[in-house]
Amino acid sequence: MDWDDALDIIALSLASHAQSLRSILDDVGAVLPKTVTNLLESAEVAAHDGSLEVSLDGTLDAPIQAKKDAQRMYDLLKEATEQLRASLTNLGILPD
Repeated sequence: MDWDDALDIIALSLASHAQSLRSILDDVGAVLPKTVTNLLESAEVAAHDGSLEVSLDGTLDAPIQAKKDAQRMYDLLKEATEQLRASLTNLGILPD
């Protein structure tokens, strides 16, 4: 499977990803660094926006905009992960 195929799969399930991100933010958002929280909130918005594209399209293929939103969500989550790792490393919780 190449990345474009993976984006199709992610794009078609963006509504589920948006719900999962909301749950994460509700559960632990208060204890995360603000930069990480902001990135997760932006990823949730991208997932929600893309899910609307999928539901409006009504086909089995992911619309181009939904795939762009899926890529944006992925990039934001990757950045949030890097920021969280850096924060935990600075606190001495993770090794350098």
